[in-house]
Amino acid sequence: MGGTPIGSQAKQKINVDVPYIAANVTPSDTVDLPEVARYLRIGNVSGGADLVFMDGEGNTITLQGVAVGEKILCHVTRVLATGTTVSNIVAFY
Repeated sequence: MGGTPIGSQAKQKINVDVPYIAANVTPSDTVDLPEVARYLRIGNVSGGADLVFMDGEGNTITLQGVAVGEKILCHVTRVLATGTTVSNIVAFY
């Protein structure tokens, strides 16, 4: 017999390495992200290619020369408005 199992057998495995939520980021010098992001993805660098953010330890990090589509693989608590010239940033949680 084929088909889909019923009840508890039908539960699908969730890959914990795959982000569960994605959300657009509005850079702010005072407001943290709603939760710590696993990584960021950059959507636009037409206004410049710099990204300034705070990591999971509260350190301010400046990345210069960020590329469109680049994934910033780091725990991120805040994307700062001051110094950030990239746009269309998406956080993955």
